[in-house]
Amino acid sequence: MPGASLVARPRKVLIQLEDCPRTKVFRAIDTIARTNAILQSVIPPAGFKSWTGSEDDNAPLNVAVLAAMRLSPIGARDDLATPDSLYQWMKINVDMQVNTRCSDDIENLWHAFKLCFYPPNDPTAPQPAAARLAVQALLVAAGAYSGLVKFDGPTIKPGSDEESADGGKRFYARGMLSIEVIQPLNP
Repeated sequence: MPGASLVARPRKVLIQLEDCPRTKVFRAIDTIARTNAILQSVIPPAGFKSWTGSEDDNAPLNVAVLAAMRLSPIGARDDLATPDSLYQWMKINVDMQVNTRCSDDIENLWHAFKLCFYPPNDPTAPQPAAARLAVQALLVAAGAYSGLVKFDGPTIKPGSDEESADGGKRFYARGMLSIEVIQPLNP
């Protein structure tokens, strides 16, 4: 990802206001996850949702694909950082579904999601941590404080026969991502 630029996915915004720092950071996280080659190899575009205004954003995760994921920003408290800025731990729910009977698959999908934000170092590169630093720089440019991301979860739940017509051949999980966001009040 070194040298990468952030290209946001098209959204159907009805209220024409400037994107706030939380929106910019959320869309940066969405873009980082959607453009990750490992996640793209298991989650097709129809299986990735992030409240862009699409007609199917609030539909259940797609059971027709191997794996699906939905990112949903949730509220958090703002604290005064300085007289001119607010500070917040932005939280994002990460809902996942994998059509499998093996819990390892959902654990491995969660791990792959985390690696989007902390890609492995390349010991053969002139700067081994370049990919990780590039991700952090993109998040900071969007409004994050440091670009460092924390993760909680996931809570994993096997699907039951009553929930699915396929005899419970899926796992659901919800984890949470947290990132510090600075919101200038008088830019």
